[in-house]
Amino acid sequence: NGQLKLKAGVSANYETQSTYAVTVTSTDSGGLTKSQDFTVTINDINDAPTLTTALVDQSNNEDAAFSFTIPGATFNDEDGDTLTYTATLSDDSALPSWLSLDSTTGVFSGTPLNGDVGSIEVTVTASDGTLSTTDTFTLTVVNTNDDPTAVSLSASAIDENSDGGVIGDLSTTDVDAGDTHTYTLSGTDAASFEVVNGQLKLKAGVSANYETQSTYAVTVTSTDGSGST
Repeated sequence: NGQLKLKAGVSANYETQSTYAVTVTSTDSGGLTKSQDFTVTINDINDAPTLTTALVDQSNNEDAAFSFTIPGATFNDEDGDTLTYTATLSDDSALPSWLSLDSTTGVFSGTPLNGDVGSIEVTVTASDGTLSTTDTFTLTVVNTNDDPTAVSLSASAIDENSDGGVIGDLSTTDVDAGDTHTYTLSGTDAASFEVVNGQLKLKAGVSANYETQSTYAVTVTSTDGSGST
């Protein structure tokens, strides 16, 4: 239709080739021709940042500090523009307080705690100031076992002459939800006691006599399912 145009499926990229040379020959109905050389100049327009490879999923143990650059360092800008980075969760909500991103370097850092165990989907956006591109990766916080932090006894007194009497209920403070605990006894008077169904009690056949001994000392050790005490 009398127009010089790029072929279907062909698009010019200024950063790859900024000018094109083409010779146009016009032929009349009598077979006479005229040729003319033309230079086609490509105008440079802003290109969006590109993603060269998909972001890589990451994992980190709870209670352990970490620092890593945007996984895979996959964003590129062929215009040479400086990129800045932002991140949200995949539902567009803000990152959790334990996770931060340096917008200039693209470095993620943080220290997840026991309550942060699980996986989150993080969406990273790279922007040249006008155009942007995004990708998502999964960050998993791996649970690690924590030591129990305290052992409690619901009562610490018993009437004398109470054969096999129960002193009180034992309980353990442990940040690992769902941990079970077993109890062992040691110390000066441990031989007089036992733990049955989570209760500290005098052994059968043992009864305390105030006039003989008014206090007993016993050390209770609580052990979780991973062997931490």
